[in-house]
Amino acid sequence: MSTTTPLHKILIAGGGAAGLELATSLGNKLGKQGIAEIVLLDASQTHIWKPLLHEVAAGTLDASEELEYMAQAYHNHFHFSLGKMRGLNREKQEITVSPTLNDAGEELIPQRTFHYDTLVMAVGSISNTFNIDGVEQHCMFLDKVSEAFKFQKHLIEASPRLLAALPENLSTATQKQLVKLGVEIKLGRRVVKITDHTIETQDGEIISADLKIWAAGIKAPDWFKDLDGLEINHINQLVVSQALQTSDANIFALGDCAACPWPGHDTTVPPRAQAAHQQASTLHKTLVNRMHDKPAIDYVYRDYGSLVSLGKYTTVGNIMGNLMGTVTIGGFIARVVYLSLYTMHQAALFGYFKTSLLTLSSLFRSTLYSRIKLH
Repeated sequence: MSTTTPLHKILIAGGGAAGLELATSLGNKLGKQGIAEIVLLDASQTHIWKPLLHEVAAGTLDASEELEYMAQAYHNHFHFSLGKMRGLNREKQEITVSPTLNDAGEELIPQRTFHYDTLVMAVGSISNTFNIDGVEQHCMFLDKVSEAFKFQKHLIEASPRLLAALPENLSTATQKQLVKLGVEIKLGRRVVKITDHTIETQDGEIISADLKIWAAGIKAPDWFKDLDGLEINHINQLVVSQALQTSDANIFALGDCAACPWPGHDTTVPPRAQAAHQQASTLHKTLVNRMHDKPAIDYVYRDYGSLVSLGKYTTVGNIMGNLMGTVTIGGFIARVVYLSLYTMHQAALFGYFKTSLLTLSSLFRSTLYSRIKLH
């Protein structure tokens, strides 16, 4: 009586840009050939590219941009499971998944455990509240699709300039555009307390506000602090090697939840969409090599510039190239470059032919439907 050896199980926790791109590429490479079983786990049933969440919140993004995980899994030879990871047992090579509840708080799916041979942590990031009094209770966040839709239905940072992590010329250009739109900007004011109707700054100013959005920084989820001994940094990100590998040889991490070295810089790779896309491509090669007992591949971050989208109004940014150096762009050109990043994400999920059809479809839809949803 013969027995078959179970397939190597690659479990990807988190269906953001990096996790979904990785699951898709591995499914078409390893899953399709029966070399490995690819499982993607996420707490939501649908995916939207995170840099577009502000447009979801504003009601300017078409609902068709939501991607069903189950459909993507079916067409790309991987499996999808609904759930939220909450714990890790490295000795048993298992993760714990929280119960799934409905809107009324009733349990639909009980707590479960999932076995893995290779685990990839791709759970993304959440807003960093810096333990400021009242933020959790009185502010809205834009970390998830559900939060963006919640904000839509209901229709901050102690730095001397906007977007302090980006080049100063980009910061200045963004500030000018916001002022032109009638936005009042208060810089160098550290928030110390938030109440139901006010925001209090360190210098004693009280700002009245009925709707408050917190977007002052990011961190990995707090439950990373108890991830069975894996090393994390001060914002809970998993510390990984140049090959995106944790101290556990069977566990990798990528995207916003990973603190990856950036050679030549006194910091780690910044949490940007382009980094997530690049890391997914590199880790794909590493995990394919892993199936054939070949070495991992080091990830090297390539910074192609920064873009700031102000929705349908304008986009500003800079792009980097070997021939032209750093070039500042704005308006229509910047908007086209910004959308091209989203197109790259779509191409990684659907291929270039289907992405071309989707782009044409979006152009046609934009002539038929209103620009803003008021529901």
